[in-house]
Amino acid sequence: MRGLVLAALISAPLAANAEITAADLEALAGYASKGCVISLDERRADPDIDARAQRAVLLGKAVAEGAWTLVKAEYCTIVPPSITSEIAVGDIEVQRNLTPVSGHNGVEGCFLNIAQLQSDLIEERGWSADRSFEAVFSMFGLGLLEETWGFFSADLSKAPLAPQYLAEGCADFDDFDKIRQSNKLLLSHFDTFVRDYAQYVDCAEDVTLWTKNWAPTFERVTGEVSSNVYQPLTLAAIGIAGGWYEGVSVTQRGTPRPPLCTFN
Repeated sequence: MRGLVLAALISAPLAANAEITAADLEALAGYASKGCVISLDERRADPDIDARAQRAVLLGKAVAEGAWTLVKAEYCTIVPPSITSEIAVGDIEVQRNLTPVSGHNGVEGCFLNIAQLQSDLIEERGWSADRSFEAVFSMFGLGLLEETWGFFSADLSKAPLAPQYLAEGCADFDDFDKIRQSNKLLLSHFDTFVRDYAQYVDCAEDVTLWTKNWAPTFERVTGEVSSNVYQPLTLAAIGIAGGWYEGVSVTQRGTPRPPLCTFN
């Protein structure tokens, strides 16, 4: 199978004197919010994109990762994916499922009942299960980028109750600054961290981003220790909402794709 993929990637011949042009470099930089990767589908659909991807690999500006072409950091800076959402925190279905918690096992804040929200969207808007799942994850992923949602615990033995809302009357609790700071560190070092950490994650079905290498990689890249031991789920949620996973549905965990992982 891998041989077939590689054969497809080199299907169009390149001239021996191939060069990267200024237009190529501009186009490669434009893949930032796609994780600095060019998909095989894009290459098949457009001969110019295919030729550009081949030139980039041939001339050392990019590397092949399975069916994906990953542009090197010198030519493309990975930024979080562009995320849009069909629902927002002000929607009546969301508000109804946003619950204040105080003092429950030391936990404080406003938490989202995801399962009930999905059920309400199905019943009240007539959406499919997959559409409601995508809407909730998109709202959460977008909120992580905008720092209006978090998923936090400083104790590995105490999983977060649920996604936690961080604004409009829900920001007065002890861990608020820790949640914001851990998210800011990840987002401010996004390109370097994602590229560095990908070596520890296989691009395979049902693979989690949670490995023993998260904490040391985070500290090495950011220079600080993350106070959020569940932070891998933050990056996973952003990736799912932004299309950096394949085959995700209400019943399937899906498969991460580059730049979140590598084909080891």
